Amino acid sequence: MARYHFTHSLYPSVLTERVSAARRLRLHQRIGEWLEQTYGAHAGGIETHMAHHFEEARDYGRAIKHLRLPPTATCGVGRIRRLLHA
Repeated sequence: MARYHFTHSLYPSVLTERVSAARRLRLHQRIGEWLEQTYGAHAGGIETHMAHHFEEARDYGRAIKHLRLPPTATCGVGRIRRLLHA
């Protein structure tokens, strides 16, 4: 999976501020769904990335599902608790 890095640490903040909250939710949902469709059963180490996008989209059920699945990915118990009580 390709990784993108911004040349300055402020760019992500500026981009986030310029996108409405509703659009950000939709974008995170679409990215999470694309990752699921693209990687499917071979998601392995990107389960936490999928969980992040579903968490940001407020799709907590799917976020928890991806945090519980991977035996290889790092899965914070605190993050699961936070999602369960959101």
